[in-house]
Amino acid sequence: MKNIKNIEDIKKLKIFIAGPMRGYPNYNFDTFDAYENFLKDRGIECVNPGRISRKFKEDEVNNDINVYNEMIRLQQEAEKTCNAILLLDGWQWSKGVKLEVKTAAENDFQFLLEEDITKFQIMETQNG
Repeated sequence: MKNIKNIEDIKKLKIFIAGPMRGYPNYNFDTFDAYENFLKDRGIECVNPGRISRKFKEDEVNNDINVYNEMIRLQQEAEKTCNAILLLDGWQWSKGVKLEVKTAAENDFQFLLEEDITKFQIMETQNG
């Protein structure tokens, strides 16, 4: 985390939330939504790719490569509007997130880990 000391520094970013979906209950949407709400409640702009994924029918995504590719294309377009990426726990085992990390690195994004946001939550609680 370069030059990120507090939540005010994060407010300068537009964050793409990246994490594993497949193999998680409800595709991990609850976690994505929780982080989206946490960030937006603090005035931080963010993109939740789960919102894009929900626009597609699960059986079509799983059985039609063209539908899957369209979903990924839309997520990549959304990611490119950001300047930071938040990596949720388990990201390193997701093929999709590895692609998102590559895009983020190529575009000099700020990288944040889920534990960084947790640290800021604790700091907020302590500072009241």
